[in-house]
Amino acid sequence: MSSTAASVSAGAGRRSALLRCIRGDAALHAYVAAYALAGLMTAVLAGAPHKFVPLTYVVYSLPLALFAAIVGGGIWALWSREPFAALRGALHRAREPQVLAALLLFASLCVHMGVFTSIKTLLPDLSPFHADRALADFDEALHGAAPWQYTTALLPPEATRLICPIYFGVWGLLVPAALLACLLLPRLRPVRAQYLGTHLLAWPLLGNAVALCAMSAGPMFYGLVTGDTARFGELLRYLDHFPPLRDGAGYLWKTYTSGQPSVATGISAFPSMHLANATMFVLLAMRVGRAWMWGAIAFCAFVLFASVHLGWHYAIDGYFSIGVTLLLWWAVGRVLRAFGRSSAVRFVTTGPGSCV
Repeated sequence: MSSTAASVSAGAGRRSALLRCIRGDAALHAYVAAYALAGLMTAVLAGAPHKFVPLTYVVYSLPLALFAAIVGGGIWALWSREPFAALRGALHRAREPQVLAALLLFASLCVHMGVFTSIKTLLPDLSPFHADRALADFDEALHGAAPWQYTTALLPPEATRLICPIYFGVWGLLVPAALLACLLLPRLRPVRAQYLGTHLLAWPLLGNAVALCAMSAGPMFYGLVTGDTARFGELLRYLDHFPPLRDGAGYLWKTYTSGQPSVATGISAFPSMHLANATMFVLLAMRVGRAWMWGAIAFCAFVLFASVHLGWHYAIDGYFSIGVTLLLWWAVGRVLRAFGRSSAVRFVTTGPGSCV
């Protein structure tokens, strides 16, 4: 066989393998498409179709994720004994059908996040904020006082400046990083199905459905939605010394009042998606190693503390999310064990090396 014919044959083989990988993920893409259709119908019924922006994170997050992967690959290559050979090997693996299909799947997950944000921004159009007083009362009854009073007494004001970038920045990086790790790392293949299944269910269930049933703005916006500016007035005065936090709150409120959705917009406190994802980080890290597990547990505890300390959530927002996320993880695991690699769940079991 000539070199040209061999090259054509190899190319056809790669295309065939790529199509098999994509077909293996077809149910996932169908799930995201169904969620997008539900989001579009919700926007139309709410009379706000302009708030349906499913491609927001494809435009914003996908390039950042690819850039981070390139930088990470470069750093990894520099640590090897032969950096250029390691980099060439990484670039070669990046062209493999399994990796390309995984990146397409990640793009679909970005659409999933865009649909979630779209529906979240629509929630006030469907139901007014009505649960803040009840949630704040329950929080105080459960803890003996408002939890933020404990956190502000524990930390000096200077420490809050360090909390903000970790709470927002590190968490925001870990969400796509954990998804990419599940999609690309062979060592995570045994837990990939359970992690992606929990991820796909948690955002719509907790962040859309439950949030709609208990529409709340959280301590940061409590006075604006209830008219009672005194209850969390001391906390807001404490937080007013931190411009990034004040600017972030102003951005959220401005997009809420203007009705213009964007990245990370939408106001709903209960339940906390920060804690839902931090819990998923712990469950994923448990399958990696003990050190990773304890690091993830520490981060989850930090997120719970910071969500209260920074005025974004009532403490029970986090407790509820942790409990329901653990229940979802257990339920997805039961379903996967019951059905194995059947077509009903194959969309979350496909990964590098499993479709060719």
